[in-house]
Amino acid sequence: MVSIERTARDWAWGIAVALLGLCVTAYVAVYQERALQQLEQERLEHSAHAFSESLTRRLDAYTEIAFGLRSLFIVNPATSRKAFEAAVVRLDAQLRYPGIKNIAFTRYVPAARKQAFERAVRSDTSLDPAGYPGFSIRPPGERAEYFVADYLWPQSGSKGVHGLDISVQPANLASMRYAMATGKPTASGPFDLIQEVADKTGFVVRVPVFSEGPDKQFLGAVAVTLRVHDLLGALESEGALQGLQLALTDVGSSIAGSPPAQPVSLYARPAALGQGPQVHTRMLDVYGRQWQLQASAQSSFLSVSERRLPLWVGLTGALVSALMGTLVGLLGKGRRQALDTLAATHALLQSVMEHVPIRVFWKDRECRYLGCNQLFALDAGCSSPDEVVGRTDDALGWAANAALYQQDDQAVMDSGQARLRFVEPQTTPDGKTLWLQTSKVPLRNAQGEVVGILGIYDDITELRSKDEELARYRSDLEYTVSKRTAELQAAIRQLRDTQLAMDSVGIGILWIDVASASLRDVNRYAARLLGYTGAQVRGMQLSDITPSIDAEAFQVL
Repeated sequence: MVSIERTARDWAWGIAVALLGLCVTAYVAVYQERALQQLEQERLEHSAHAFSESLTRRLDAYTEIAFGLRSLFIVNPATSRKAFEAAVVRLDAQLRYPGIKNIAFTRYVPAARKQAFERAVRSDTSLDPAGYPGFSIRPPGERAEYFVADYLWPQSGSKGVHGLDISVQPANLASMRYAMATGKPTASGPFDLIQEVADKTGFVVRVPVFSEGPDKQFLGAVAVTLRVHDLLGALESEGALQGLQLALTDVGSSIAGSPPAQPVSLYARPAALGQGPQVHTRMLDVYGRQWQLQASAQSSFLSVSERRLPLWVGLTGALVSALMGTLVGLLGKGRRQALDTLAATHALLQSVMEHVPIRVFWKDRECRYLGCNQLFALDAGCSSPDEVVGRTDDALGWAANAALYQQDDQAVMDSGQARLRFVEPQTTPDGKTLWLQTSKVPLRNAQGEVVGILGIYDDITELRSKDEELARYRSDLEYTVSKRTAELQAAIRQLRDTQLAMDSVGIGILWIDVASASLRDVNRYAARLLGYTGAQVRGMQLSDITPSIDAEAFQVL
């Protein structure tokens, strides 16, 4: 009966864990889904930002063209049509700057100078030998001032533009007056390019031109006319629209005091904003115009594996919950077995420590003993390890060495580095000094923090005595060898002196190997008597010199 109740309790905990796991799994799956939506939105915003940066850089590049050409008129307000054409041709604009429909100098003509201006243009043969005999400002009519498209490039693509007074186009006139008043580059509102058949939407970026001098007369503006379709097409070919569907809308002027305007579509990529619930909207300031950029994903910015992640989280969580519930139930049944095994393991470990022929101990951060084996307890003057627990070295048999031991302990714990196989003294309770070979390592908790120290040591007193005795023997032997070497060197010097003396008084000396009856060596005088050199004589037999004496006869002698 007790066993049945215990089993029921174990499985009840398992079911509770499984249900809790399913709840957590559902929460994590929903959270993951929202996180992925946020990630996709961030990637969309990043792509839209990258596109807007590319668009801004491209527009800045076009504006730099206008600034460069403006310098022609600042230096020489009477710059000819031919010089303007040559400067533009050097820019190689058609290849380097796709999207530019024309580059023009729009000249400011007050009403009083209208007729003189028209006559000057008709007679201008600097570029076309025939001049422009039919030129007149269009549309006709008397106005207080005119802003006339005077210099144009390219001529072939600007049919109908030459002589056009932009003051009849409200979008162009507003941007021109702003540039004239502030001296800043400005963009016009969108308008239809009269030279285009399809995708006519364009706009103009103007840089005002003023004469040098204190009066700073307004001469006109260098204008770069851009076709939006070509501009966005160039960005798409560069990869700036990768993965994006775009809608670009001009919503009016950003200049203070400008009247409200109706939004005008500038560009819409095919099927723009037609897929996906996420749409990112941002406003772009384009030289005094407000453009609204709406971007959505052409296809999901998430990979297939990312989109499936919530499903995998749910399935994995459900499986893990079931496994955890089963595991908890089994753990409940096996807990007692684990405790029994733990007790057996503890007993085995304690048995090992009690039977190893070394001393084992461990301390906490305050150098208080937490445990030891029996050999260590006996060395400390205690009958069992329990008497050692809680004490410090000051209260044990080696109190005289306590400061040294605790200093070593603190150094190991502070550094976190083990100190291995070092020799230190130990004073026994009866006053004797032993020598120990000790190793200490830091003890760490689950967080890796040092919480104590583990040490082992062995008594090497006898081994140290033998080492000292061996050192004495080695010293004596080295002294004896040194003495014998000195005596041998003295004998060699005496022998050389004797040989030199015999050479000088004419005494021949032969060193003979008795066993082989061969000459080991001779002095120089003997070699001369025998008629050989010293090197030739060495190793010769006596019979080679005196045939009457053979080896056997010599040995008998």
